[in-house]
Amino acid sequence: MGMSNTKSWLNKAVIYNLMIDRFARAGGENWLETDHAKPVFCGGNLQGIIDKLDYLQELGINTLLLTPFHPTSAYHGYHVLDFFGIDSRFGDLDTMKRLLADAHARGMHVMMDFVIGHVSSEHPYFKDARTNPSSKYRDWFQFFNWPDDYLSFLNFYHLPKLNQANPEVKHHLLEAARHWIDLGFDGLRLDHVVGVSHRFLNELHAAIRAERPQAVLIGEAVQGKIRWNELKTLRLNHKLFLYVWGNLNLNMAFFIQLQYTQYLDGVLDFFFRDMIISFCVHKAWYKPMWLLPLILKFHYAFYSKSFSLITLLDDADDDRFSYFLNDDTDTLKKVVDFQFKQKHPALVYYGSETGVKQTTSRMHKVYGDKPHGDLASRATMNWNRIDKELLSFYQAVIKNKRS
Repeated sequence: MGMSNTKSWLNKAVIYNLMIDRFARAGGENWLETDHAKPVFCGGNLQGIIDKLDYLQELGINTLLLTPFHPTSAYHGYHVLDFFGIDSRFGDLDTMKRLLADAHARGMHVMMDFVIGHVSSEHPYFKDARTNPSSKYRDWFQFFNWPDDYLSFLNFYHLPKLNQANPEVKHHLLEAARHWIDLGFDGLRLDHVVGVSHRFLNELHAAIRAERPQAVLIGEAVQGKIRWNELKTLRLNHKLFLYVWGNLNLNMAFFIQLQYTQYLDGVLDFFFRDMIISFCVHKAWYKPMWLLPLILKFHYAFYSKSFSLITLLDDADDDRFSYFLNDDTDTLKKVVDFQFKQKHPALVYYGSETGVKQTTSRMHKVYGDKPHGDLASRATMNWNRIDKELLSFYQAVIKNKRS
């Protein structure tokens, strides 16, 4: 079961997932960097979001999901340098308070993306642990052979994993979570929960419930095909089974998501997205469309009604769904309509409703061996080139869902 059946607002959520750096600049200013295919800051900020709250309200959005805003060594915010601060390129504490107050005044909830498994290799605690033989932060991380061999996020060595078995690490993260919930955030989207121990998630669940019962935890419980050398970085149950299952090209999302029902209020439903892509993009004679609703009905039956399965077509780590469809707007509309007819919360990835284009796959050689492949789906918002017909369509399906 989910953490609480009293959090009905999440069950009715239409979530807008925006990347702060790529969504809007304060005052409608031009982007700092027009070539968004580079891993650079383009200038989106918190004041820009405040300026666009009217737009989001007219779209029908009732929940915002912000990418990480902490001091960071990367434009997207996931390379955290300080869990308690706000990157000055995004804004400051007063601006964040104003964003929360203005959104709440419109009846919107606001969630934040919270990275709990790793930090940037530029984080001062990690730099001290790696350079100081007597560092008090040595055990905050998991060194196999100090100073250069340590556990990291999926073997990306610029993202060392935190050692949550260390009570000080645990306390630090729980205090940070409480800090932002106390500030007014209505929930946390937990990044890469498959790399976090279930024990820690259980403690975080208890801490948030005690701090603010109506706050929610949702998880990004997804993992692509597991490589053998990544197994040590994951905290999934039945890892070997999932390793074999995934390498047989069988879908793992169903088995992964079910592991988090007792720790979270919901998960981003990547099984839904996988099935949509399988049936609507990679069509085959053995995948008749009438079978898709039956598979999803079977899928939903495994979860209690208090656990939210958030439907999505796009997110920051995958190709945009419109790219899979070669910008076939008619098919896109049918799929979006199907998404919003599900009896579950729905997520819109910024720009999907305005026709933001993706021209290259995140797996394309332009990005090398995908060191920055995710940039393909992280274009700056197309405020000057909005597809007004598509936007009106989104407004209509969202209005129907909320009525």
